[in-house]
Amino acid sequence: MMGCAPAEVVGDAMRRLTLRKFISNNKERLGLSGIRETRNTDRRISKPTIHAWQPDMIPPVNSFLVLGSRSVRYIIQRPQLLRRLFATKIAFVFLADNLQPPENWAALISQQQIALAVSRLDEYLLVSRLVGLVKETWEGIKQIQAGLIEMNGLGILLTGGSGLGKTRCSLDLVRQGHRWIADDVVVLEKKSSGVIVGRPHVRTKGLYHLRDKGIQRMADTVGTDALRDEAFVDLVVEFRVSETDRPEGLEATRTIHGKPIPLIRLTGTGICEAWAPMLLDLVHARRLREAYQ
Repeated sequence: MMGCAPAEVVGDAMRRLTLRKFISNNKERLGLSGIRETRNTDRRISKPTIHAWQPDMIPPVNSFLVLGSRSVRYIIQRPQLLRRLFATKIAFVFLADNLQPPENWAALISQQQIALAVSRLDEYLLVSRLVGLVKETWEGIKQIQAGLIEMNGLGILLTGGSGLGKTRCSLDLVRQGHRWIADDVVVLEKKSSGVIVGRPHVRTKGLYHLRDKGIQRMADTVGTDALRDEAFVDLVVEFRVSETDRPEGLEATRTIHGKPIPLIRLTGTGICEAWAPMLLDLVHARRLREAYQ
C-alpha cells in the first residue's frame, strides 16, 4: 500500500544464523543427504554467496559452492587446484546429482572445517533453490505464485492453482474500487517489525495475464490511480476446486516467513462470480472484529 514504510534492514536474527540451522530448515527442499558437518557448522555467518564452480574459479570466504559431475571430474584431475580451492574457507560444499565425494577429499574438508552435503537435485536446480532459500533466510524475502490486491485497507494475497480465476477475480474487484498490487508473482518480505509486505516482481510489475487476452497493462485497463507498489499481507485467500461449491470461510492460517496469516479457502467452480461478494463481507467482518478486540 502507499502508506507502507520503505524497505528496512531485517533484524540480526535474520541476518546472521548458523549453517546447521539453515541446513536443518531446508534439508528436504534442497534434497540433501550425506551431510558432513564440522565445528564451524555452529558458527553464525552473514548471508553467503552462491557459486556454481567454473574452471580456475576460487570462491570467496563463507560462500556456498555447488559442484556438478563435470566440475568434480575436472578438480579430481588437478590435486593442486583442489588444495587451493578448499583453502579459501568455503562455508559449505554441495555435490549435485547424488555425487559422492572422492575419498581424498575427506581429509582436506575436515582440515579446513568445510561442511559438505550431497543433493539429489541437478546442479542448475540446486543453485536456483539455494539462491532463493538464502534470500528468504538471510534477507527475509521470498517470491510465490500468487496475486495481491488491497481491499478496504487490507492486503489480500490470492493463491491457488492455475486457471481458477484469481486474475479475473482481482480485476473485477479492482474495477469496484479496490487496489491492484501484483499478478502471477508476488515478492514477500518480512520487515524488522514483523509485518509481511508484498510487492510485484520487477518483470511483471503493472502487467496481468488472461488466457483469452494474453498479457495486458493494468494501467490501460483500470488507470494508474488503482495501482499500488506494495501492501501489507493481512489475509490469504486460497482458490481451489472441490466437490462442494460452498465456501469454507475463515478457518485457518498460512505461515509466511514464520508469521501466521489468516487464511480463507474458497472452493468450487466459478469462484470469482460466486464468492467475490462473500469475500468482501468476510473482509468487512474481519475488520470489525479486530476493531472491537
